[in-house]
Amino acid sequence: WRHSSRATAPPKRDRLIVDMTVRKALICLLLTLLAPALQRAQAATVTRAELYISADDQFDVYINGNFLASTTDSTSWDTVFTYNVPAWMLIGGTNVIATTVYDINGGKGAIAYSLRVWVDDGTFVETLSDGTNTRYFYNGQYGGVLNFPGGWANPGFNDSSWSTSVVQTGKCYRGWVDVPTSTAGIAPWMYRGPDCNVSQYDTYSFRQRFTLPAIIPPPTPTRTPTPNCTVRLNSPVGNLGSTDGVYDTYGHWGSA
Repeated sequence: WRHSSRATAPPKRDRLIVDMTVRKALICLLLTLLAPALQRAQAATVTRAELYISADDQFDVYINGNFLASTTDSTSWDTVFTYNVPAWMLIGGTNVIATTVYDINGGKGAIAYSLRVWVDDGTFVETLSDGTNTRYFYNGQYGGVLNFPGGWANPGFNDSSWSTSVVQTGKCYRGWVDVPTSTAGIAPWMYRGPDCNVSQYDTYSFRQRFTLPAIIPPPTPTRTPTPNCTVRLNSPVGNLGSTDGVYDTYGHWGSA
């Protein structure tokens, strides 16, 4: 008899199973490596974003927890401000525009805005101050102790305990300016209801959700602390305990 040192080849069926297993592993590896590129190919890019806004009397505004702008002049309540919103502040899916309104001169605090976002896939999203998907929180009276919940401007903040039922839209005062919309309309004024007759010097924070398609935000820029930012000092003008009812803002704070 003859002795052969050659190994016996596995049956054809077993070879086929091994080949298919290897192929599946290679395909899974390839898809894992290509997944980020495929996601980028399906996502779009924000090409432009603008905010048109006015408030009675002053406001702070944040986009997804990122500070965008504020006013500190209590005589600018009849002015429309325009800001370019950096694309890195926006995300695919649910976004939040968070604002605080300070009623400095009495009467009634309110805010109106039009946030417009253009995406390179042809999508255009406009968010108006119409109370849609909006909740608000009463911070207290200007000149007193103001309460701002930690992280209140961030997208993931739990605002389920905030009020939704008394957000009103419309004009209480003829002097409130018209904030334009993209369709040549007028953005509604948003304020605490149930009507125009509420206490003076109130401060409110609003959170409004809006949705964008899958987008690729550019890298977040590195920001360093700077002493040239405005701080809101919640105290009367003049000596402490002043009864003139006039409040002001001045000073510096934090980082840009």
